Amino acid sequence: MRKFGGAIIYLMLILLMLPNVGLAGATAATVTVRQVDAADYFYPLTFDNLVLDFVLGVDSADTLKTIILKNEGTALPVNEIERLVMYRDSGDALFQGFAVDEEIAVATYDYSNLVWVFQNINNVVSPSARYFVTAETRKNGSNNKSFQFSIPAYSDTDGDGAYDIGDYGIYFASKVAVPTEKVVNDKVVTFKATTVDSTAPVVVMTNLVDGQVIKDSNFILTGKGKDQGGGVIAELSVCVNTACVAATNTGTNFATWEYKWNNIVNGKYSVYLKVKDFSNNQIETAVINVTKSGEQTVSAANSKVEFDKLTVQANGDDAIRVTVTVKDTEDKVFKDKTVYFAEYTKTGIGVVDAEKKSDENGQVVFVIRSGESGMFKVSILVDGGIMLQDKQEIVFTPIETYTSGTWVKLADQKAVYFLDAKNVRHAYPTQAVWESYFGTNFSSVKTIDADTMASYTLGKNVPFKYGTLMKIPSVPRVYEVRGDGVMRWVKSEATAKTLYGADWASKVKDLPESFFTDYKAGSDLE
Repeated sequence: MRKFGGAIIYLMLILLMLPNVGLAGATAATVTVRQVDAADYFYPLTFDNLVLDFVLGVDSADTLKTIILKNEGTALPVNEIERLVMYRDSGDALFQGFAVDEEIAVATYDYSNLVWVFQNINNVVSPSARYFVTAETRKNGSNNKSFQFSIPAYSDTDGDGAYDIGDYGIYFASKVAVPTEKVVNDKVVTFKATTVDSTAPVVVMTNLVDGQVIKDSNFILTGKGKDQGGGVIAELSVCVNTACVAATNTGTNFATWEYKWNNIVNGKYSVYLKVKDFSNNQIETAVINVTKSGEQTVSAANSKVEFDKLTVQANGDDAIRVTVTVKDTEDKVFKDKTVYFAEYTKTGIGVVDAEKKSDENGQVVFVIRSGESGMFKVSILVDGGIMLQDKQEIVFTPIETYTSGTWVKLADQKAVYFLDAKNVRHAYPTQAVWESYFGTNFSSVKTIDADTMASYTLGKNVPFKYGTLMKIPSVPRVYEVRGDGVMRWVKSEATAKTLYGADWASKVKDLPESFFTDYKAGSDLE
């Protein structure tokens, strides 16, 4: 990996939004130019020639849209400059460029105004971000043509806060105006024409970093390569300690490559690359230290199973949330491990109700609901039969089902009431509600006198039977009724067809709006 350091000079401009731009978003921004301590010369057909290094800061999240740059020197796109590339720092505060820092934009040249324009960048700056601009050079430029890049002062000719041809400066989504004065990289680099390729290629490993721990005994190392000076890469070898083996070319001239590192035993390794081009320019990369410590093994002792509660109502909506964190024997989280939720029966583990893969935090979440009351035993285990939680008891408490008990009415009235165990009477508010339980059968209803009826306290209305689909006239939604008057919105016709069949619409019961408040909203059905 290449790192560019050296003396750093800070130039900071605190930039406030222009008075005529009063839109939402950032209200102030800064641009800090870090002077580039580059070589004195750029050579033909080379890349990662750093010409600008700057930090953008905003006082609230904003999106970088456009940057206009000007070469204060004499190098031109038709002769010396092939293209300009913008990178965002990978996070180590050093320029590394190709295949390491994030490439976010390539500039176009505005010949009418003699500037380079990075447009449609769409990169979030929150609260600050460091950027690099590099020049890639052409083959036949002239000696002593110079590179010295600046960010011109903000100039928005039509005052709309968006870039148009002829505008200058930096443009954000919030339309904050920056910079107020031109900022320049003081370093001037000149072009040195040569017909001899004397520049080594650049190669990087893209899936291996210093200090990485490898768990598997086989590992496919991948990377990228690019030659400079007009040649192509001839050889690329991966070295593990002192043994170097040729990598497999998976792109054009090792633009991408891989190496299958097999049968890795536990221990520490030094991994680096050797590369040379057809002009015999060669280089070795910095060593990356790697440890092989054995395959991850689930540890039941280190893993954790947490139930947010153990008792809820059996209304089909109240839920028990189970959070499982899978860890290995080194107390590190275990990603992509299959976790099973299963009900325990008298003969052992029975129906597996769900299975999920652990996420990057080693976690899986199960949400348990039931329309059936009772005590159940559930187990949590991972593939390989490792038990994390064995036979945990959970309880779904019963709710009134209105299907067994006593029904009463007055002789001269049609209204029917359900009489519960506490002698509280509950009215069936409409015939459709009654029919959801018993159809047109009223044979179980007893007729009582008014004094007896009055002795019973009036309670809440009886809801539609569990599983009934219902709607009200003023709202274009269909709900499924669960226990205890919980209703769940069926969010789409596709869901309705999946759950209730193609004739689902014929099953929907109407409810007068005056009784809608008898119900409480549960989670949606999607």
